[in-house]
Amino acid sequence: MKILYYSPHPDLSLHSPSGYGTHMREMIKAFEEAGHEVRPLIVGDLKVAEAEAAPRLRDRVKPLVPALVWESARDAALLHRDRRLQITLEDNIQAFGPNLIYERASFMQCSGVEVAWRLGVRHVLEVNAPYLEERKAFSSGPSLFERKARAMERRQLSMTDRAVVVSSTLKDHFMAAHGLPEERFLVVPNAVDPDKIVVHPDRVHAIKTGYGLTDQFVVGFVGSLFRWHGVDRLIRAAAELRRRSDGLVVLIVGDGEIRAELEALAQSLGVSDIVRFTGNVAHEEVFDHIEAMDACVMPDSNWYGSPVKLFEYGAMRKPIVAPDNGPVRDVFTPFEDGLVVRNEAELAEMLRRLMADPEEGARFAGSFHRKVIERHTWRRNAEAVLETLAEAVV
Repeated sequence: MKILYYSPHPDLSLHSPSGYGTHMREMIKAFEEAGHEVRPLIVGDLKVAEAEAAPRLRDRVKPLVPALVWESARDAALLHRDRRLQITLEDNIQAFGPNLIYERASFMQCSGVEVAWRLGVRHVLEVNAPYLEERKAFSSGPSLFERKARAMERRQLSMTDRAVVVSSTLKDHFMAAHGLPEERFLVVPNAVDPDKIVVHPDRVHAIKTGYGLTDQFVVGFVGSLFRWHGVDRLIRAAAELRRRSDGLVVLIVGDGEIRAELEALAQSLGVSDIVRFTGNVAHEEVFDHIEAMDACVMPDSNWYGSPVKLFEYGAMRKPIVAPDNGPVRDVFTPFEDGLVVRNEAELAEMLRRLMADPEEGARFAGSFHRKVIERHTWRRNAEAVLETLAEAVV
């Protein structure tokens, strides 16, 4: 089969080290390893120089423009881009002759479903977030195109042959918002490539000695330091545990916009001596840092996403404490695969439990490890997409 992998987002690059870049690369690789020919059409990788110059201009102009005008102009530009991309997509289809378009959905971008419908090419839409709700949450104000955006979202989900969503809660959201039937959706959480998990014992030793982790119970977090990841909960839980037991060290691997705020929190709670911040770590060294941990924590996550770090922790057979939400419960059975929490008090208690009973933690880790290897690899995700498409034909 020939598969055209299409990403119409103007800023997403196939080469990004971020989670979305990993997701795109791994799905393309999984389709290819299954014997299919894949051609990527990644709009964010076109006109790179233009993309690099645009943020600098936006930063200068944005403070001078009313929020309603700014956001409406952004949406109008997306609509214009969407119309132009239909020509680009048609040209690629004519040149490549795909049997399937696999599209990573983007806000206010219908070119994929519309061209596929017009040319009679099968289409799968991968949806990773409620894009309209995200746009409202992170934009500077309202837009005149919000009703248009909602209608375009309905059009995307209605015209595709199958909508692949990363969680059951995201599926439920779209079903309720647009009155769509459940059979239109396939829930495929994120995944991991076990073959890419390589640990270097010399690096692990250097990490343990360099951060003073030897003979300590090391609780770790890996990821960007954004507010919604709840790393402050982990630091508060460490402060609570500090009052009841010794021998705990928290290793926070990554960097981000609130690192200084988190360091100040650790200082104010009197735990800066047991909380270690590594800053940015080269991708090839991330698994060495995870290997240095005795337990891994994902303090919080949003209601709809499927965090890749959960599967990385599981693939490395680490005991996990995760937020008690829909996407986690899609893949993770509490008190069988690990522990779930709703706040920092529960987080402190569950970490105390793992410290007190390492054998229980090992049982949790072994259970989830088996599930990840059997069900949550990128190869398995690609197979699930193609299987459901074949069933739809029948």
